[in-house]
Amino acid sequence: MEVQESIQLLTEAKTLLHETGVLKEKSTYLTKESKTLEKDLRAIKKLVEDTIQEKLKAAQDKINETYDGDIASASASIKTEKANREKALEAGKKERIAKETEGLHAQIKEVNEQAKAFFKEKGLPSFCNSDFFYSIFSPKTAKDFGIFVLCFAIVFALLPFCIYNLIPAKGALPIILIYIILIVIFAGLYIFVSEKTKMTHPTEIQTGRSYRNAIADCKKKIKQIETSIAKDDNESYYDLSAYDTALEQFKATLADLTNKKEAAVAEFENVTRGQITQEIKDQYHDKIDAMERDFAQMKVDISNAKDDLNKKELAFRDNYGKTIEKAYWKEDALDKLIEILKNGDASDIAEAQTVYKAK
Repeated sequence: MEVQESIQLLTEAKTLLHETGVLKEKSTYLTKESKTLEKDLRAIKKLVEDTIQEKLKAAQDKINETYDGDIASASASIKTEKANREKALEAGKKERIAKETEGLHAQIKEVNEQAKAFFKEKGLPSFCNSDFFYSIFSPKTAKDFGIFVLCFAIVFALLPFCIYNLIPAKGALPIILIYIILIVIFAGLYIFVSEKTKMTHPTEIQTGRSYRNAIADCKKKIKQIETSIAKDDNESYYDLSAYDTALEQFKATLADLTNKKEAAVAEFENVTRGQITQEIKDQYHDKIDAMERDFAQMKVDISNAKDDLNKKELAFRDNYGKTIEKAYWKEDALDKLIEILKNGDASDIAEAQTVYKAK
């Protein structure tokens, strides 16, 4: 190959190599710009979505603000009115109980007065006219025996335990002494009271029992009346119409407010949500559409640039790869080889590469 032909080949190779470099730069630039554009596109789409959600939340909050306060107020009024009605019902039941047991309470008072007068006339102490006395000194009923056992446990179990823990001395002897003292005191007191009452006046004590039985019978009837009235669901005895009317009004108000809110929510879901969403999308539609077109075109340009680059790199290898060593696939290196040929330091490309290496 003559010198001029070698120079021509190197010049063509340099031109192709330059075009390859330009395509590489273009591909790199377009790739970088596409990433930036893609990032901007994601950002503006997120802005649209965030704006939509913000507007929707504001619309929802407005609905809640419009109705929730009044709904809460109506609910509180219902709760308060129910409580007032319940209080009035309880007061009415108490009044009814008092009215229906008035005669029995009067009877108890009368029997009590008769018993006091009787015990006083017979010269017996007033404490004989008590349930406690008969439970301790003349038990008959299960209640009497229960009180008797409880008192026995207090006197001979709890009391000794408390005394023992309060005294400094410990051991079996203090316990024995405590029980001896308690037995002497309480047994002696029990015998003394029994002797002065039921032993000396058995008939009078028996008569007193009949008074206590009459009072107990009255109390039992009172309890039955109280239980019956408490369980009675018939509220016609009590004037609760004002509370019922107020409750109906509050309930109607609550139902109306609830229906209005449900209608507002339904309109929001079926109409307003779509309107807000579409309105905001329309505001950014042109800009997003333009960016998407630019992004799509940029991807096409990148693909074309890469295809052109691959073709030129393949053409360079096919046309010049065998003649020019890979170490000289640079524009400045090719310029040096051309200069060597032009200066007459080599007659072909192979010699020019050898001379370049020697330098």
